[in-house]
Amino acid sequence: MRLLALCLLAVAAGCSSAPPPPPGPPAPRYDVEPVSGLGFFRDERERSEALLAQALRAHGIEPAPAALSAKAWALAAAGKSLLTGQDCGRPLSRAEARRRWAAVLGLAGSASGHVWCGGDGGCELSMYGSPVDDDGERLRLVAPLSARG
Repeated sequence: MRLLALCLLAVAAGCSSAPPPPPGPPAPRYDVEPVSGLGFFRDERERSEALLAQALRAHGIEPAPAALSAKAWALAAAGKSLLTGQDCGRPLSRAEARRRWAAVLGLAGSASGHVWCGGDGGCELSMYGSPVDDDGERLRLVAPLSARG
C-alpha cells in the first residue's frame, strides 16, 4: 500500500520517464529598419523601433538584435565581409546586404515603419514586414498615434 501511494505521488508530481516534447520551430528573425516619415530625434527613433519590435513579437516574429544589425550594416556599407571584416567588394545597401548575408545573420526578413501625418493633426504608424526572399507573406499593420505619442 505504501509503494502504491509513493507511485501515485510520483505520477501526480509529474515524474515520468517520457522525454519532454521537442521545442517548436524558432520564431523567424527580422531586421528592424529605422522608422521613416518624420525627422526623429535619436530617442524618438529608438522608441519607434522598440514599438515596431514589440508589434513584431506580438505576431510571432523575433527582431534581430539592434547592435548586431548596426555593426553588420556598417561593415556592408564599407564593402567589408561580415565574417572577417576584410574588404570583399563594393559597398552594399542595407537591402543588398540583407539578401547577401541573411543566412549568416539568421534573418528571415525585414520590418520597417513609416509615420504619416495628415492636415487634421492626426498621425498613423504603418508597419511593414517582408521576407528576405521576397516570396512569402507580407505583414502590414496600421496604428493611429496620439498627439502625446
